[in-house]
Amino acid sequence: MSSAPVTDRIPVRYGIVLLAALLVSFVYALLVANLLRWAWAVGAAVSLSLALFLCYLLYRAVLAIERISYKL
Repeated sequence: MSSAPVTDRIPVRYGIVLLAALLVSFVYALLVANLLRWAWAVGAAVSLSLALFLCYLLYRAVLAIERISYKL
């Protein structure tokens, strides 16, 4: 059983920009001495990203099940 291939790829520059933003925010948190708030914000962003990714996987599963049911 194969799934539909994903043709859209996220450009590498978006990852570089994201890492640069995380690094700048981390340095700012160190300068302000508020590291715990930075860790909380990064944790919240990771949690939100994981939730969105799981919703995307659920959406792909629904599409696959619909495609299989149409073929029956």
